[in-house]
Amino acid sequence: MNDNRHEDDERISKALKTWEVATPLPSHFQEQVWQRIARAEKLAKVTWWSVFQNWLEAALSRRAVAVSYLAVLLACGLLAGYATSQARSRKIEAGLSAQYLQSVDPYRMSGENK
Repeated sequence: MNDNRHEDDERISKALKTWEVATPLPSHFQEQVWQRIARAEKLAKVTWWSVFQNWLEAALSRRAVAVSYLAVLLACGLLAGYATSQARSRKIEAGLSAQYLQSVDPYRMSGENK
């Protein structure tokens, strides 16, 4: 099977080497092709996401920048998690304190003095 494939490749290579184009190209063909390419590039919409993606690609191509970027993201995530847990902890603690006070003095309204 490999021999057949090799022979086919050789035949195709020989055919391509002997192939000649007899029909001439239209005048200014290459100029028109480049003009179409230039028009297509102008029409290509540049979005903020593609600009950001290109910037990020260029910035993170260096290992030191990538590592420091990840370290900053990790630190921000840890700080956000810590702040959230502290707020939630204070809320739970306030609720438990109110429940405790109400269990000790059932006639006392939670947080109100009568």
